[in-house]
Amino acid sequence: MEVAPLFVASWFVVNLPLILNRSRPDERAPPTGPDEPVIPRPGPTSRAAETSPADGFLERLPAVLGRDVVAISSDLHYLHVYTTLGKTMLIGSLSDTVWALGPLGMRVHRSHWVAHAHVERLHIAGKQALCVMSDGLRVPVSRRKRAEVKAQYARGCPSSEKPAPQHEIEHP
Repeated sequence: MEVAPLFVASWFVVNLPLILNRSRPDERAPPTGPDEPVIPRPGPTSRAAETSPADGFLERLPAVLGRDVVAISSDLHYLHVYTTLGKTMLIGSLSDTVWALGPLGMRVHRSHWVAHAHVERLHIAGKQALCVMSDGLRVPVSRRKRAEVKAQYARGCPSSEKPAPQHEIEHP
């Protein structure tokens, strides 16, 4: 009982900037990036009919990172979302995100999802398989998903030469 007030006060001090700066989805400014199209938001009456599950996920991304998702990696209940403009971390489930994004990409590992549009090639070297993404990101492919991923991205299966490592997603 002596610790509870101190804990609550500390929590408010740490989280107060986040609570005060939180904006409602309807109040967010439209994207202003040079490569990002401005998409008009539907009115409140037609919003439920026109939104898709992917829109719900993409709205959670910071506007400065755009909506062009390259890959998503899961770390327990956190999602590391890589876009063409940077990286962010969100709270969520990879299973729910994969369902929401639907045909835009594919799950290549139990902890990793890649966007079809950004897979440049599939690199296979012995037992290791990686999806090489358009921004140089290398995403591991699980043994279980290897045949499915190879069938999807067979156009770019290089020999077993190993490219110079750029930035790679580490998986536990």
